[in-house]
Amino acid sequence: TKIKLSKMILILLCLSVSSLFANPTRSNNIAFSSNRADSCCLTTNSRVRFEKTITSVGGGWDGRSGVFTVPEAGTYHFSWNTISPTNEELQLFLMVDGKEKANCYAEYEGRASCSGSIVLGLSRNDVVTLRIKRGKMSEDQDEISFNSFTGYMIF
Repeated sequence: TKIKLSKMILILLCLSVSSLFANPTRSNNIAFSSNRADSCCLTTNSRVRFEKTITSVGGGWDGRSGVFTVPEAGTYHFSWNTISPTNEELQLFLMVDGKEKANCYAEYEGRASCSGSIVLGLSRNDVVTLRIKRGKMSEDQDEISFNSFTGYMIF
């Protein structure tokens, strides 16, 4: 009958539209957050490494080496906050597979903050790191951390 056929078409249409927005192979549950930069690696040409991992969900993050290996292709957001020592500059880059994608700069004046964020489309197994291009980072030796790095999959 016409009513049954209309209901069936409506159900099929709804299923088709919902499948456009649902991807069962994507979890979107990928995130990491770390702080306390390792004192080994706070100078020019160093990859920033972290002593503390606060959150690590979905794989890919190795804070001790300062490397995020993308576990699943998608769009990711990254943010970082760093600080330079008193009266020293700092230029830091977010790198993907060794290529500079974003940076921040802290001037010589006093202790300065160097922060940034970026949204990137990434492929599986891309490697994301923070690298000090010029200058030094400063890290507090007490409980407070001045440096952090966070990333998560958006979709």
